[in-house]
Amino acid sequence: MHGVLEIHECLQGWILWQEKTRQSLELEIVASTEQILNWSVPREVSGRVHVDGKVYVLGGTLTLHWRGPRYDLTFNHVEHGPVYLRGKKTYQLKHLKTSLVTCPLQVLHNSGALLGSAEVVYRQSILAFPFHALRWAGKSVRAKS
Repeated sequence: MHGVLEIHECLQGWILWQEKTRQSLELEIVASTEQILNWSVPREVSGRVHVDGKVYVLGGTLTLHWRGPRYDLTFNHVEHGPVYLRGKKTYQLKHLKTSLVTCPLQVLHNSGALLGSAEVVYRQSILAFPFHALRWAGKSVRAKS
């Protein structure tokens, strides 16, 4: 049986640029892999990022770990050029509810220079996550070379 497991996720929060400008941030992510039995394989991300009302194409990877997922995302910002959002959730028993839904991110330029920081939160029901976020696609939507 061939197919693609997709994770659909919407995260909302803020981005704080180095010059101290704070803007709204929303990530609409679709992460997919054909290797459904390999839990920790990086999943290709496609989607959109909304920064202060402007919409950009989002790409990158999402890697699942037992201690929390890692996000390595990229988009081309109109003012800052290529921007990378990198971070991971770190699950903690003491703060389980917050750590399940909150993800701090570094905001980097493609040169590696720090542009700022961000934080996004999954605002939908965490109990309903498997039913809303996980989807099976019958075949890969990626182009074959």
